[in-house]
Amino acid sequence: MDAKHAPTALAWLERVNPLLETKEACDLMRCSRRQLGRWIASGQLKVIKCGSVKACKVLVPSDSIYEFLMQRLSVGKTRSKP
Repeated sequence: MDAKHAPTALAWLERVNPLLETKEACDLMRCSRRQLGRWIASGQLKVIKCGSVKACKVLVPSDSIYEFLMQRLSVGKTRSKP
């Protein structure tokens, strides 16, 4: 996600249901399911897993997405261009 989409995404988070399903989180963050899975696996994005092992449903709290986006934006601002 780049910085120009962040204000729209953050404004949308203020009105959204506190828990997002995988598809909703991917749409909001403009990323693929695979990329979302990488962020979850690395621990960068906190999620709630519910259901059985075979039919696990991943719910992403909106405050977790907000924190993640703010971290990504702050990292992007500190990088210098070559």
